[in-house]
Amino acid sequence: MKILLSESQLTVSYYLFFSFYRFIITMKFPILTLFLLDIGFSIVSIGVGYSIMSITTILGILPLSILADMSNRKLIFVFGLIIEAFSALLFALSDTLSLMYVAFVFWGLGMATFSGVLQGWYVNSIHKLQYSISKTKVFSKTQSLSNFATFLGIVFSAFMTQLYRYAYTFKLIFVLLLFYTVTIFLVIDGKSLKSHDANFSFFRHIYFFRDRKFLMVLIFFAILGFIYNGYAVIWMPVFQNILGDTMHYSLLVNSSIYGLIYLLSGLCVIWLYRYIELISNNLMWQVVVLRWLFSISFIMMGFFVSNIVVFAIMTLSMFVFGDLEYGPLGELNNTLFKDSNRIFGLLSLAAGERVLASFGGFNITLIYKYFGVGNTLIFIGVLSFVSTLTLLWVRNE
Repeated sequence: MKILLSESQLTVSYYLFFSFYRFIITMKFPILTLFLLDIGFSIVSIGVGYSIMSITTILGILPLSILADMSNRKLIFVFGLIIEAFSALLFALSDTLSLMYVAFVFWGLGMATFSGVLQGWYVNSIHKLQYSISKTKVFSKTQSLSNFATFLGIVFSAFMTQLYRYAYTFKLIFVLLLFYTVTIFLVIDGKSLKSHDANFSFFRHIYFFRDRKFLMVLIFFAILGFIYNGYAVIWMPVFQNILGDTMHYSLLVNSSIYGLIYLLSGLCVIWLYRYIELISNNLMWQVVVLRWLFSISFIMMGFFVSNIVVFAIMTLSMFVFGDLEYGPLGELNNTLFKDSNRIFGLLSLAAGERVLASFGGFNITLIYKYFGVGNTLIFIGVLSFVSTLTLLWVRNE
């Protein structure tokens, strides 16, 4: 089904698709680790599950993205969303370790086909329709809207869980993802996801793997994957520990506080994104400086973990600088590829992110278990700071 969108309609559609997906997926994050802990799984076994998800994503991205480029990207995309929907249902039914790991495998397969596709559709559509749009501006605003959706997802998830318990919320995620899949299938133009290269060549398709800039960005993404996957496992137990045990707040209140930090971050980004170019006109430098500020925020979270006010402010700071980075990083990524292999390229970066992410969930939970919250957050901040060395190596290219 082909729907020709105007410049504003295309951008608004991208905002809505990205934000609604973030709303649905975020419903899983505040309760997944707590749910699995509640039914008897250990924090380390949950970390292993996140690692399995990442490994599945790595193994699935290359064959699925090549298959999509050679056949029909839209159908592969829809297939991934359906698989991800069933992962939520499997989590709700998890009563054994093996079933929990199968749910993580399904989640990984879904992410293998989703990561980069929406952005690839949007950028390819801009080029195809010859629209003049600032991608950095759009990607920054997308992150702001995403944070608003995250806030709503976190609060709604906690509210539904307190009313109906964990399993009901996962079943609701399943239904919402199926609805999202149908909407995507009806609205997205399959032609904007197709390669324009009639003579498909595998080796010409992957030429960017010989580009040093791409390889350094790939390593940067891999380190970020390690950080984010590890933090995804521990963030809700950390907040439960700080707010639940100290302030005796409920899951709904704790989730609402964390969600409000996301929301405030999004509002800050809306105001601050216009000043990104004051850092530098070079996309690489913009990403590096924002990543440094992000890293410092994590380190300060570790040092002030016992001070709730400072910890909350540093958490907000971490979100703001991480979200501000999304705009220039998104535009930088898209300069590395052509329309004919953009989705494969973006998925390759996502695969690189998952390479170390497969270890992050397990290793960071071990650090958290044996060295505590503060040391874990400091370690994450230092590692994030070190990741910028890969970009500094090619900053002048």
